[in-house]
Amino acid sequence: MRNPSSHKGQNGVVLVIAGSETYVGAAYLCSIAAMRTGVDLVHLLTPTQAAYAINALTPDIITHKLSGTSFQPKHVKEALHLAAQADVVLMGPGLGKNAKTKDAVKQFLLKNTKPVVIDADALQGVDEHLSHESILTPHRGEFKDLFGIEATKEAVRAHATKDRVVLCKGAVDFISDGAKMVENKVHHDSMTKGGTGDVLAGLVAGFVAQGKDKFSAAVLATKLNGMIGEHLFKEQGYAWLPSAMLDEIPEALRHAESQHF
Repeated sequence: MRNPSSHKGQNGVVLVIAGSETYVGAAYLCSIAAMRTGVDLVHLLTPTQAAYAINALTPDIITHKLSGTSFQPKHVKEALHLAAQADVVLMGPGLGKNAKTKDAVKQFLLKNTKPVVIDADALQGVDEHLSHESILTPHRGEFKDLFGIEATKEAVRAHATKDRVVLCKGAVDFISDGAKMVENKVHHDSMTKGGTGDVLAGLVAGFVAQGKDKFSAAVLATKLNGMIGEHLFKEQGYAWLPSAMLDEIPEALRHAESQHF
């Protein structure tokens, strides 16, 4: 329950570092998903062209415009400054895989002190021994690239810790903090389309920003994401769009609250 006397910024602030000249949609999807969880503010750090495109799509996200076409080492200082004012950082969707971006991600993660959701392209900058408060959200292939082992339930648990929650995506999702393990089977095969993972990452970040612990946030976000995918398939078959997930989040949250997820 919120404090009725709270003011703007006291109910969750998310910094999203995402997007590039090519992948604008990923930054939009994860940012709006975070906003839809109920946070007060979402700041998006993204290249200028991507930022203006997102500004045209929605007035709800505060964009901070980077020079160039992708996140680079020269941008790390600004990213850290913005992170210091946020409750959680979401990093990765649509960043791209060029070498300078990978280096910038590594530099940011080395110096960042805030909880961070590390998704998609940002996973390429993760050191296996990263111990800072984080939630990693790899799919099966990314997990193998990162840890050099197949993503079994046992492997996910072995590579998770209290500080580093691992949410490994697949037909069955594995979520672990090294002690607890949840297998999420709320899912639909229509969710293989690009963008569903971006929405999931935004949900995780939004819940962490509002005070949920990392493991609980990851579990709730994964179940909601799957519920929404199942619902959209029933309504539209395989033709549903990932952007349609965003408008379904409020009702999915109400359902989750009524079922005491």
